[in-house]
Amino acid sequence: MSFVSDNSANYSPLYKQQCQNVKLIDAAYSSIESKIKESIRTEKRDEEIVFTRLLSNITVIWMEASILKICYDNNSFTEEDILEIRNSKSLEQRIIGLINMSVCKKYNIPFTRKHLDLELRYTQRARYKGLIQLIENDFKESVSIRNKIAHGQWKFAYSNNENALDKEITGKINSENIVAIQLKRNLFKNLMDLIQHIAVDFEKYDLNFDIMYEKIEGYKHNKEGRSYQEYRNMLIEKYRIGLIKKNKNLSQSLV
Repeated sequence: MSFVSDNSANYSPLYKQQCQNVKLIDAAYSSIESKIKESIRTEKRDEEIVFTRLLSNITVIWMEASILKICYDNNSFTEEDILEIRNSKSLEQRIIGLINMSVCKKYNIPFTRKHLDLELRYTQRARYKGLIQLIENDFKESVSIRNKIAHGQWKFAYSNNENALDKEITGKINSENIVAIQLKRNLFKNLMDLIQHIAVDFEKYDLNFDIMYEKIEGYKHNKEGRSYQEYRNMLIEKYRIGLIKKNKNLSQSLV
């Protein structure tokens, strides 16, 4: 799934350049994902861990690149607007800043980085709060994990405030797996589609919000119900069956 504006005549050079950045990141994700599957099939656990860390990292990098892509799309924001968003202190603040700026422009509200609960009517307020909740509950954790991985804390992560092991984030890093990351990526793709509609085509946002949000909730539900161990066992079993068939065919050809 990829989001593009309908009016290609308005694409700026910066938007086209950022599309190429996102395309390369998508290719990197697919390549790393294939490496993880191969590592699982051949039961090379250390390789699987290494590529899983990279996949977790690239998933959040994709989000960061997609935010900038939306900023440049269809000349929806001024140069000053984009710099305001880019200068946010964190990736989480950058996403919320992008949403706030889009909503403020739509309803002629002075831009603020604070939550817009009181400035919006009930339906738009409920939708806005749903998006913010997704970012704060689902995306924030992925950013924390990415930050630790990016700083070389691949197996053990340390507290930001003291020289001590952070047991909570260490546990989360080591429990990451391909199934959980795939579901998060699908969730993030739908989230970015919604944000793109807010920024570029508010009519689509109004029209499709419920359908798209239900998809996101579905991915969250699957995150709890889909089993990594079952997926792992399935890949290993298929690989073993394939080897048996290959060896059998080879033996028959030698007779």
